[in-house]
Amino acid sequence: MNDAFQARDDFAPALDTAIEDDSSPNPVDQPNGFIKLGLASELLQAVADLGFTQPTSVQQATIPKAMQALAREGSGGFTDLMVSSQTGSGKTAAFLLPVLHTLLKQQREQA
Repeated sequence: MNDAFQARDDFAPALDTAIEDDSSPNPVDQPNGFIKLGLASELLQAVADLGFTQPTSVQQATIPKAMQALAREGSGGFTDLMVSSQTGSGKTAAFLLPVLHTLLKQQREQA
């Protein structure tokens, strides 16, 4: 039995070492990218407290779509999102942040 695994395409790990580019802006100098996603202030604070200031590419691509889908849920419309990305790319947060946003919104509406 052979337990070897060969990764291909987008899932293959980078073989070369990343070179720092001094021309890129310092992430500390950039505004919190999660603000643009429209998340509740409690979630923005929690994300910042964890040290995250910029969403990953998978979060940037999926959170707005998930937020739109959850906003339409009350009208009977559902949107399925299927995301495939490497481990550690932020998929779990991309799923949970919109869900938590919706729960916070519902909690405010019931209060």
